[in-house]
Amino acid sequence: MKTEETIKLIKYVTGSVAAVLLAAAMQLQFAYAAGIITLLTIQDTKKETVRITAKRMIIFVIMTIYIELEDKTDYTGSCFDELDAMLVNLKKEALRYMNNHLITEDDYYYEYMQMSLQNKITWKPCCRS
Repeated sequence: MKTEETIKLIKYVTGSVAAVLLAAAMQLQFAYAAGIITLLTIQDTKKETVRITAKRMIIFVIMTIYIELEDKTDYTGSCFDELDAMLVNLKKEALRYMNNHLITEDDYYYEYMQMSLQNKITWKPCCRS
């Protein structure tokens, strides 16, 4: 490995770990995202890296605080009930589509809907009533 590549790798590791630790110390919910942002921020020069890192970290902290302070008392998850109903209807349509092929069996859409129903998100805090 070339010296330049080694130095850049050390920058990536050090910067990402420092960002995660700083975010965790501030008790931010999405601390690992800070590490990812840092990976995407590291530039070829120190000046560019520090400038972009500072901007992105400030934005990250502001957005995290905003998300934490947002009033979630009226979240019900009702939009997921609608999604569940749509998935059930789409599965029925996929089954009908599959059964309308006499010669070839095309179960792609049915299998896709099966997978979607099995893997649907059960955590529902994002919808307002």
